[in-house]
Amino acid sequence: MRPWWWGAIVLVTDQVSKWYIPVVVSNRGSVFGVGAGWAWDVISATVLCVLGWLLMRSHKAGERVGLSLILAGGLSNFIDRIFWGAVRDFIYWPVIRVYGNVADVWLGVGVILVTWSYCRKTAT
Repeated sequence: MRPWWWGAIVLVTDQVSKWYIPVVVSNRGSVFGVGAGWAWDVISATVLCVLGWLLMRSHKAGERVGLSLILAGGLSNFIDRIFWGAVRDFIYWPVIRVYGNVADVWLGVGVILVTWSYCRKTAT
């Protein structure tokens, strides 16, 4: 499956989940609610992620899929910021005592894939 398909899956699953699952927290900040009011920083980071995704032809398959997951998760949260003024969170992570959403889960998987692929590439 092409990397952009993975991105589409992330975007759709996150946005659909936010329509059907009651939102518990409106996150106006950045990751885990840190930096409320840093809207331009978040927008700048999103633009940089998009540029990184556009340049990902030079990466291996695992990195491309991981970057697609990261981009789509960020884009879905960005859509929330544009239309709702905050990211809608409803999954509670008791170990770290924060709320997140489906996009955050996919973002985490993407970071793991990119890191694993990069470490595997540098180890050989």
